[in-house]
Amino acid sequence: MMSPLLSTLRLSALAGLLLLAPLALEAQDPRPPRGYQARACGFDMDRDGVWSEPEDCQVCDGVTLDPDHDGQNEDLIYIDCDAGADVAVCGGAGSPCRTLDYAWNQRADGPADGAEDILCFRGVCRTESFVGSTHGGVPGIYRVPASGSQVRDWEYPSNPTMLVGWDSDRDGAYPPVDTDDVAVVDGRNGLERAFKFDHPSDYLEMAHFTVQDYGRFTTAGDTGFIGFGTHGGILSHLFIHDLDLLRINMDRATTSSTSAINIFTSHTRPQWVQFANLQVLDNGQWFTRGQGREEAPDFGPFRFTNITRTSHSCDFAVCGSSAGTSSFKLWGYLTGVEILDSVWDANVGAWQPKPEGGPSGATFANVAQCSQDWMVRNNEVIDHKIAFKVEGHANGICNAPAARPTDEIHFDGNLVRNTYEPWRYGDHGIRIQDGGSGAGEVVGNVYITNNFMASTTGWEATVWSDAGHETTPPTGTIVIANNTFYGNVNRHGAIVIGNPEGSDLPFPHQRYVLQNNIFGAFIATNNGERDLNVRATYAPSALVADGNVYDPTGQFIWNDGGRMELAGWRAATGEDAASQRCDPLMRNPGAGDFHLLPGDTCALDRGIQPSPVAFDIDGQPRGQLAGVDVGADELSADVFSDNFETGTTNRWSFVLP
Repeated sequence: MMSPLLSTLRLSALAGLLLLAPLALEAQDPRPPRGYQARACGFDMDRDGVWSEPEDCQVCDGVTLDPDHDGQNEDLIYIDCDAGADVAVCGGAGSPCRTLDYAWNQRADGPADGAEDILCFRGVCRTESFVGSTHGGVPGIYRVPASGSQVRDWEYPSNPTMLVGWDSDRDGAYPPVDTDDVAVVDGRNGLERAFKFDHPSDYLEMAHFTVQDYGRFTTAGDTGFIGFGTHGGILSHLFIHDLDLLRINMDRATTSSTSAINIFTSHTRPQWVQFANLQVLDNGQWFTRGQGREEAPDFGPFRFTNITRTSHSCDFAVCGSSAGTSSFKLWGYLTGVEILDSVWDANVGAWQPKPEGGPSGATFANVAQCSQDWMVRNNEVIDHKIAFKVEGHANGICNAPAARPTDEIHFDGNLVRNTYEPWRYGDHGIRIQDGGSGAGEVVGNVYITNNFMASTTGWEATVWSDAGHETTPPTGTIVIANNTFYGNVNRHGAIVIGNPEGSDLPFPHQRYVLQNNIFGAFIATNNGERDLNVRATYAPSALVADGNVYDPTGQFIWNDGGRMELAGWRAATGEDAASQRCDPLMRNPGAGDFHLLPGDTCALDRGIQPSPVAFDIDGQPRGQLAGVDVGADELSADVFSDNFETGTTNRWSFVLP
């Protein structure tokens, strides 16, 4: 029998979830395709929010003077890095300049005349390092409503300074997709970083060229593609898209600033920065790393969308404990990060990272202290040691009194796959870590929803949270709802609450929601010990758990006690009354397809209602048939059982009926 106090806490937690859920899971369009999408033209020159229309594809063709059709001829400056000349009169299509730096800082005149500078280049630029500008584009923005996986309307520069690959053959197609045109910024001469931008070089767009080999042939620390400067002020509205980034920092060991995109700055505050449709191949070390300052105004928002990144860092045999790569680590007053519709491949078949635990190895996204408002949605994350990490505290960086909770963090609708056998220690799907002793040094609200998470080699824990605080009870809620967790658990448990490797914090998190999740594919150890569905080293006072489908062989531990079956778990917690132990019928789990089949009787329509999650991994509404389905997938009520006529190509199959 549930105690009156626990019953009250349960209702309170549910009420809190209902209040928070609309912020976490707004209505979404069907999920877009993941990763880089090769397109000949990626511009929106008429600023109508529709890309790649014929009228958008007349920029840098050597002829058109008003490519954005606003009635104002632009300042078009042409550069040929193979055959141009840096002279006082260079810049015409027939008399191009030689280098980007000269054209941008000697021939471009800035926004004062009302015409934006558009730099069009071709050839292989072999001398460019730390190119920047002392001026930006013409101030002004236009807004495009959120769609697909996006969570906020986005502000784009309407008349930016532009750096664009030259459409020399005037066919409306641009490099690198159009191989007839070559536009490359090449760092193989020991160059460190291609671009560094500072206030006031805002209102900027860069598109359609290749950046390659920066940071490979130097031992300098601050190397990569783009960095932000130190001169102060707000640097706003940068749009960088349709680029190939090749071998940036390839084979490099772990250092703080060896990052393709470096957001470490002393003063400059980047805002409204978007990186879209990038092909990032053989990228070593960090993809994006840095910190916001410890006071307002915040850095951000940032959007990273339709990116395909494959890693290639220094081998363990060469770099030892410094052999690793990670995609994101951001902290400080940095608010509004969207990582969407992308493919992040640790590519461990091409290099060997550090296999042990620790800061290196491979982590996809690390949301660190003081950072807030993240949406990581519709990504494919392949062979990372840790897919997603949330930290509430770190010594010396954004501590009290400046500290604020790491809060409103969403990990939604992602496909996480691990096949890398050599990982040892610390290989978790998701890790939520502890807080400190000062006010604000804590993890707040975290939402883990709609994810397919699978490991053929096993994880120590699929989701492990030992969040809490040293001196004050945390108030946030950690929601784990409508996920499909599939794979062996080879150490702690599928869901771990608390610290099985040491002592719990004096004030561990109490508010957990564990609903409508599937756990499957457990494997008993050689001595017959069975995996754990849930392990709690203490008794959270506001645990809400129900509607889950647990692995039939899996057991439970509550309050650091002995192993128990589902009946004992129910008696100890007062939770999971409607949960089951069974194996759902899925389309092809061995191949990574965890969509439910129509004949399933285990997860289909067996979730709790109302659903804590409004949409499934494919962006489809919950509750389409007789009820809410358990797991990340909601079986569609469409005419075709494979949902061919709705959703995205994620639903399509090469298998004929």
